[in-house]
Amino acid sequence: MNNMFRGFTNVFGFNFRNHTQSPKYRVVTVLFALFLMLGFGIMMMVLGSPEDEVEETGKEITKVYVCNENDLNIPAYAEFAEMAGDNETAAIEFEKMEGTVSECMDTLSKESDYILAVQTKNEDGYLIQLILGPLANYDDESLNSLGMSMANYYKGYLYQMTGLKEETLLQVILPVVSTVTEFTEEEDEGREIFRIISAFAIVMVVYFIVMIYGMQICSDVSLEKTSKLTEQLLIYVTPYALVSGKIMAVIASSMIQFVIWVCAIIVGLFGGDRLAISLYDLDGSVLTLGWGLLKKWFEGSDFGIPAIVLGVISCLIGIALFLILSGVGGSCVGKPEEAANMQGVYMIPMMICYFIVIFGLVEHEGYMPLPYYLIPFTGAFLTPGALISGGISIAMGILSIVISIVCCIILMVIAAKIYKGMMFFNNTKAKPKDILQFIFSK
Repeated sequence: MNNMFRGFTNVFGFNFRNHTQSPKYRVVTVLFALFLMLGFGIMMMVLGSPEDEVEETGKEITKVYVCNENDLNIPAYAEFAEMAGDNETAAIEFEKMEGTVSECMDTLSKESDYILAVQTKNEDGYLIQLILGPLANYDDESLNSLGMSMANYYKGYLYQMTGLKEETLLQVILPVVSTVTEFTEEEDEGREIFRIISAFAIVMVVYFIVMIYGMQICSDVSLEKTSKLTEQLLIYVTPYALVSGKIMAVIASSMIQFVIWVCAIIVGLFGGDRLAISLYDLDGSVLTLGWGLLKKWFEGSDFGIPAIVLGVISCLIGIALFLILSGVGGSCVGKPEEAANMQGVYMIPMMICYFIVIFGLVEHEGYMPLPYYLIPFTGAFLTPGALISGGISIAMGILSIVISIVCCIILMVIAAKIYKGMMFFNNTKAKPKDILQFIFSK
């Protein structure tokens, strides 16, 4: 057991140097990194460019819809305002609505510029909450004045009720407060758009990296199968070390390439942000504003730096999972020329999972049922984007990563066992029962 991976470091080092020192690898890595850095830098400068500001004044409040969610009735706000000499509030039409808050908002969805006053009660007292429609354009002063007026008139309504029942005397001393909540569809849509874009971006990154490097691993693993030096090579290197060293070398080189590209994106974002601040004399950072907006969108979830870092790690492990699977395909090959015929070993599962994830994301609007995050082959596509966008908790992400790592180890052992057994099938094809025998052999 101790000698199972004898010579692994030599095989890994030799293949890793061959990949990373090749001109093609370096040119592609550098050029694409520059493209990403410039692209994201220009994007930040465009986002930071000043726009012509149009001063907008809030329109007059003429109508307020009232939704009641407590055990009392809706006061006659206009009558109370008239008694108090508050002509501004008295001129407002207060319309009672039936149903829950959600039902009322659904009913008002066609108007877009509504004000919905919700009367509720909690352990601290009574609450009047003003909910604004997506296109509501009212100035803060008018809204605050409306909220204070309604709270005062609701207090008067409670005083008016004190003669009805003894227990209502307690309601008089309860505080009445008002809040204003801007309920905008734009925030909700922005959150969903970010979640869907991040999910699809990760899916495409994993798919194309596996497409590029999968065939390379498949052919590299089968390279020595027909060589006359194979028997001499196995004196110094075990089959386990030979196949695992080759697979891990390609995985490591692809990981380095991926990390370089991620760093290029980060440099482009921060560089473009700094240039936008200096060129346009901005008071604040576009990145800071964007980060604050994302944190507001995903408030209550695990969205943050730890989740993003974990998402990148999950993406790397997902890529490794499919690349190791391509190594299993290469181990089944009798000679290098047949490597292309074995692409189905890793391509078919990847394509099935790819379409399940793509159609699932479209159908569920960026969300997928939790079991899909725990299945390694679908989790490789889903978990990174879900972590980055706050779609799943950090605990669920860690569990998905652990399952994927275990699956990677199992696939690596399977590839090594098949490779060892195939050493006796030079230039010939092994039958499926032979491959199964290799896998379950001790």
